[in-house]
Amino acid sequence: MNIAELNIPVSFFTDSFKFKTTQLEISANNVDSNTQYYVDIPYWNDTFDISFSTTTVTAGGFYESWPIWGDIVAHYANSAFNTHHSHSLFNNKRDVRDNLGDVDISLNIQLRNKLLESGGSISNIKTDSSNNIIYDSLITILNSNTPERITDLFTPGRDITQWLSIPFISGDTLSFNITYTDFTNTFNNIYISDIEYIFKIHLT
Repeated sequence: MNIAELNIPVSFFTDSFKFKTTQLEISANNVDSNTQYYVDIPYWNDTFDISFSTTTVTAGGFYESWPIWGDIVAHYANSAFNTHHSHSLFNNKRDVRDNLGDVDISLNIQLRNKLLESGGSISNIKTDSSNNIIYDSLITILNSNTPERITDLFTPGRDITQWLSIPFISGDTLSFNITYTDFTNTFNNIYISDIEYIFKIHLT
């Protein structure tokens, strides 16, 4: 699998992942199946769009440490000529890069939709923990070296009707799958197959 990585401020995810439970104590092995989850989407990403097109491909790409737009140009070449080394034949590399910048808007919309689909929304609360990014984040922290980030939220006499926020810190990582689809180069109309990346967002 192709892996692309980027760093963004932890503030982009502060207070965005919510959960609520009647439990008085919690651990990785003890999360109530009736726990509720939702993504408070106005808080996610501080309302700014992440520029995925400037992301660096760190694994699975054609060249190590290339920006993703360069890796997709190589993908074009590999699809068109059966070798990624022919990427220099493309006279529209700048157009590809600019196009990827335009795609950022739709990708951010796609990512927001995935967050809501996975974690739920205030109008569509989730209790299913399968493929749930909030539950996964909760378990990841509870299994980390700092589970008290979660367990300390469970204070004596706390209001169990209140929503709690996943307390992300610098050093946490979130992963999302993003697929670039239906690419066609501009000089001979060769169909280019889809290419998928795992985006690893490192919170700083």
